[in-house]
Amino acid sequence: MTRTVLPRRTSALPLIVALLIVQFALRCHHPALQSAFVDEHHHIRRAAVVYDFDQNPVSFSHGKLLLYYWLGLFGLGGDSELALARIAIGLFSLIGSAAAAATARDLFGRRAAVPTLALYALAPYALFFERLALADPFAGALAALTAWGSIRLARKPTVRRGLAVGLLAGLTALAKLTTLGVVVLPLIALVLLRRQGRPTAGVSEGWRLRGKAVLRPLIAVLIGWALVWSGYALGLLADAHASGSTNVIDSYLVDGEPGITDLTENLRDTLDGVVILLSSPGALVLVGCTLVLLRRRTAAGLYVLVWLLALWGPSVILGSPVQTRYLAAGVPALAVLISGGIAEITRPLAPRFAGALIAGGIGLWAVGFALPFAYDASHNPAALHLPERDVSSYISGPFAGWGTRDALDYLRDHGDRIGGRIPAVGVLRHCGSIALHLTDEFAWTCIDRQHVPTDNMPADVRAWTPVYDAADTWPFVYLVTDYTEHTPLDAPPQTPPYTWELVFAVDRPRGGKTVAVWRIAAER
Repeated sequence: MTRTVLPRRTSALPLIVALLIVQFALRCHHPALQSAFVDEHHHIRRAAVVYDFDQNPVSFSHGKLLLYYWLGLFGLGGDSELALARIAIGLFSLIGSAAAAATARDLFGRRAAVPTLALYALAPYALFFERLALADPFAGALAALTAWGSIRLARKPTVRRGLAVGLLAGLTALAKLTTLGVVVLPLIALVLLRRQGRPTAGVSEGWRLRGKAVLRPLIAVLIGWALVWSGYALGLLADAHASGSTNVIDSYLVDGEPGITDLTENLRDTLDGVVILLSSPGALVLVGCTLVLLRRRTAAGLYVLVWLLALWGPSVILGSPVQTRYLAAGVPALAVLISGGIAEITRPLAPRFAGALIAGGIGLWAVGFALPFAYDASHNPAALHLPERDVSSYISGPFAGWGTRDALDYLRDHGDRIGGRIPAVGVLRHCGSIALHLTDEFAWTCIDRQHVPTDNMPADVRAWTPVYDAADTWPFVYLVTDYTEHTPLDAPPQTPPYTWELVFAVDRPRGGKTVAVWRIAAER
């Protein structure tokens, strides 16, 4: 008898492992080089106390409860907590990319898996936000797991799988409340992707049997989701009982009355972010691949689009304005759309030729766009090409620590100390952005607009009472301020008996305001 020898399938495992290592390295190389963003300060401070169990975590979770339990595992505290928190997000991102690759494989075949992983590992849209300690990529990874689990549920509807997917959907929303919509993915998967067997009875009886087959798994999904959210609901009730009110989610960037004009502007900003952070060719390929999938693989393409819209819809519709970071949770779905479309387009080609073609295309995009961005992200983040609003948020504006961090570095190197500490006061537009760059060598006080009853810093520096209180307590005090319109560099304020001496000034990058350091002392 003649034996038929089948060709051995080349394992992609070494390439997958290499891409995961590259992904982690790109996110964690020089993790603290990018100046701290104010939301990172809030997240890290909450994560540092969440395991103390001395207060209801729902009371300070602001719709991101699970993030704090993840970050809190890393024992945040001390001078390295910013870097450590960012590494924790980079580590969790591996789950998101692996889930996205598994989703692409199950929907579009093995040819789509590795390209998905490569695109996600290198895409600036994922890279930039996963180098920050933010909730959005963390929730996006859980959403990708939910999307993959929903496909597995559709392929084999069982109560156990339904319960697991329900738990994942609930945990995703606990990571960020705006991702609540992923709970529809199991139902959409069962409608679009379930493999239908040939009914043995009549048409109506066949539909009845198929409905019965998926009813129990769907109920299990709801039970799993309810188990997670019943605990959260109890926390909300306890918080409301203790404080008389509860803060479920930050609403300062939510439009209470969205209109057509706002939606149009948000859609434009969303497109702008995709073009800048995926490149113009990348955005065109995304559109083309999506159209190909909707035409040739309609059910699978629609499923991925629902996954994306479940994550993007709330922010695009209700954002005031929409924030690019809020959309970062959808990057795994974007990678699956692109890789799925590429796999479908190259399906008629021989595997080796198709693989070389795909590798060449991704390689050109990586060398010409993604890798230069990655280099700047870990060596010169102030030079990154970002959407205009992101430049303001993360580089030039007061919500990031650029400029103020330089002021602290100057004082560490040149500032005088009293009892081993540097007395300093910050009068800043936002105090949170500098907090993660402070160390114990500073005797530090900070005030911003939130500490002023009028919500606007007084132009008369004589009303900056914490500065003079510190000057009376210490022989001198350093003032770090970005209100240089009230403290002109060439005209020191006159506030007898206090003397002002300008010792350092630096401009925030990309046209941001000047940050100045003054030495103030009382005549004694």
